[in-house]
Amino acid sequence: NGIARTPPMGWSTWNLYGREFTDTVFYDAVRVFESTAMKSSGYEYINVDGGWWWSINQTVYRNATGFAYVDPVKFPDGIQAVIDFIHSHGFKYGHYTDAGTNACDGDADMSEYYMAQDIELFISWGIDMIKVDACAVQGNDTEIIFQWRDDLNATGHTVLFSNCRNQCLYSDWQSWCTELSNIWRVSPDISASWESMLNNLDATKSLGQYAQPSAWNDPDFLELDIGEFAYDGSVRSLRMNQAHFSLWCVISAPLIVGMNLTNVTDDILQVITNMDAIAVNQNYLDHGGDVITEFKGLSAAFRQEYLQQMQKNNNMTELFYKPLPETVGAAAFLFLNRATNASYDVQLDFSQLPIASNHEETLYCVSKDIWVHDNIKKTSSIAATL
Repeated sequence: NGIARTPPMGWSTWNLYGREFTDTVFYDAVRVFESTAMKSSGYEYINVDGGWWWSINQTVYRNATGFAYVDPVKFPDGIQAVIDFIHSHGFKYGHYTDAGTNACDGDADMSEYYMAQDIELFISWGIDMIKVDACAVQGNDTEIIFQWRDDLNATGHTVLFSNCRNQCLYSDWQSWCTELSNIWRVSPDISASWESMLNNLDATKSLGQYAQPSAWNDPDFLELDIGEFAYDGSVRSLRMNQAHFSLWCVISAPLIVGMNLTNVTDDILQVITNMDAIAVNQNYLDHGGDVITEFKGLSAAFRQEYLQQMQKNNNMTELFYKPLPETVGAAAFLFLNRATNASYDVQLDFSQLPIASNHEETLYCVSKDIWVHDNIKKTSSIAATL
């Protein structure tokens, strides 16, 4: 469909509110986007997730022709008023449904036998993005999700299509996933813990080669400032949030946050609006970014040195790499310490990397730490303690 040329950026109800929200959160999101640097940084989607429908005894209330009703308590002025408000301020609205017969909480009837009605309804509202989940799918999920794509495209209304677990997970990824949707979940649902974040990150490994404009791997929403990532003012807490955001940036993941925007601190705002980090995420050369060992062209000496460094560090450190256009910088590198209670020394020699293939002598690079903005230096290597 030609959209999502860069990974989408926005905010969603799910991580913080789940199904317990009202229309107020959308109005608040618009105001915060406009009153902070979020808008100028590229955040544009304001999304609902599960629970927007009117459910009576776990049954989605539909009219005689099968069109679903919106929850009148959560949306007292109707959902159209919310969408119109979002659009009137120059932002985009993201919607949600489930491809199966039941929602993930058991609510029935979802979209499986009402696809035509739901698409017609959602398009009439003017949605800009749709996340289609995979709970309780009775039919062939591959055929169903392709039908979603085809029927959405047939409306003539351009919609960013997010496939949530209807195939395309890391365990059953297919080459057609890039042709099916703009973003596709490769991981289980994320939770607000360091361990869950790492598990979802791991689900993207080896898939960076398939990421490209209009087609991006999705390890799920960002959990910044929620749960274990809730910012408490400490350096450790700040570093955890920076690490989570940096990792999603270097693998070209969608940047969809979910914290309480009405009381977000300046420190967290500075994390999610760091333009150097966002530039890494939003720019593309020929690869979406991945752990360094997934790239071709690495010298045998580098591989050996890297593996020895990992072994010395109890396999707790990793190096991620994303090639970038020269207008941004030739490459982005990220060292990760997976441990929560140990520090490790790491080093990177630029001359052993693929970007050095045309250089016979020692390669010196101008490097910049994106979290220490004035730390620009010319060097042939980087060493750090994580």
